[in-house]
Amino acid sequence: MKSSVLFFCPSFSSGGVEKVLVNLANHFNTNDYSTSFLVCQHIGILDFNLNKGVNIFSLNNRLFKSFFPAISFFRKNNPDVIICGPQFINILSVLVVKLILRKKVKLILTHHSFYDLDIKRMPFLHLFYKSFLRFFYRHGDIIVAVSNAVKEHLVNDVGLSNNKIKVIYNPVIESNFDDLANEPFLHKSFIDDRNYKILVCVGRLSKIKNQEALIKLMPRLLKEISCKLILIGDGEERDFLKKLVFDLDLSLKVEFMGSISNPLKYIKHSDLLVLPSLSETFSLVAVESIAAGTPVISTPTLGVNEILRNCEGCFFESIDNDNDFVFKIKQILNSENIFVDEGFVEKFSTDKIGEIYESLL
Repeated sequence: MKSSVLFFCPSFSSGGVEKVLVNLANHFNTNDYSTSFLVCQHIGILDFNLNKGVNIFSLNNRLFKSFFPAISFFRKNNPDVIICGPQFINILSVLVVKLILRKKVKLILTHHSFYDLDIKRMPFLHLFYKSFLRFFYRHGDIIVAVSNAVKEHLVNDVGLSNNKIKVIYNPVIESNFDDLANEPFLHKSFIDDRNYKILVCVGRLSKIKNQEALIKLMPRLLKEISCKLILIGDGEERDFLKKLVFDLDLSLKVEFMGSISNPLKYIKHSDLLVLPSLSETFSLVAVESIAAGTPVISTPTLGVNEILRNCEGCFFESIDNDNDFVFKIKQILNSENIFVDEGFVEKFSTDKIGEIYESLL
């Protein structure tokens, strides 16, 4: 009989970690594992992407109020394997399952981040972050780093054992990828006979994703080429970014679409995906864009550089170099014969990555 597998993350918000775990849950369910999904709060839109055979549970609390509900849940439920993420869910899982309840369960911790701006902005907690990770992660059975760069961070910066960490890239390309990419839609900016180019930027509206820098480049870019910027995602910087767009008189050239269940169809029908991030450990959306045939320009973050360094159709330029970044975008948009190597990203299929996770059980 196959193992029972529980996936655990904060919510069903459209973040990278949540999407990865949803993709993996679908893979395990499709391959006849007893599959469940636990969230702290049942909010967000990604639950619509889960297979109907996946059982959903909620602690009905925010992450930092989920300690006692988590104890209650895991006292009553006994999965064979828990696959969880991101880091604070990992810490909670170790604390409750391994240290308090002392369950004999295989605990697989997936780690998706560096010690970046999001952590540094947390009052006091950032001072103990690495010590917390080092202590709690040692009690996990397997630590999955989503790139070699993340593994190096965990070994060199956090101080974890190299032997306990496995590098497994994120599962991105699902079996229904083409259906999602070609899903019909109507949107005023995506008309067939448009006389402008569409730049799309997908991700949480946050300091680390650096949409601010991209918006500030738009006035200069508009002097060079007719274009629109579509921002897909939501987050704590939304109001600030909307005010910035208004102050720069860009309301007709920059559009906020919020979180949507299928951004892939918009990526496919855009002319260029732009990733201005200050830090990326992997970037699901970059892989999706290449697979959909849309070129990518990204800041040279460690994660994207690692996974797409040799991929035709992916370009790197520092957004700190304003002139070079604008020139590179203009060059890409004015080129008629850019080859995008869609086959390059087949190795990130959910089936292939899912089989690697199965081998850990």
